Amino acid sequence: SPPSPHHSNLAGAMSAADGGAFSQEAGIAVLAILGARDHYAAMDAPRDASVAELRRCYLKASVLVHPDKNRHPEATKAFQRVAAAWAVLSDEEQRRRYDEELLEGEWNEDVQMTPEEAFAA
Repeated sequence: SPPSPHHSNLAGAMSAADGGAFSQEAGIAVLAILGARDHYAAMDAPRDASVAELRRCYLKASVLVHPDKNRHPEATKAFQRVAAAWAVLSDEEQRRRYDEELLEGEWNEDVQMTPEEAFAA
């Protein structure tokens, strides 16, 4: 028999066997990726991760939100977000530039953003 939408196995909970509905876990995975503050957060990876660690994080995240496995209506967007993060972080030169921009961006946000703007964001 097909797994119920509340099955404890995450992959089973996100299968098409539940008639196209998506599980709570599927929704959480999609929303976490779409709401990620940067490429590292999108893949749930530490900023000091090796390429091998990044690849593991990428594969894990991409399976969680793959549109064939996850029936959430925004799964395709989340999958594309993870792929975009991997495209940058898997390339040594792009990652170096991205990390520099990330540091500059964080510094600028800290200096220029008022508390009101931060809460409105």
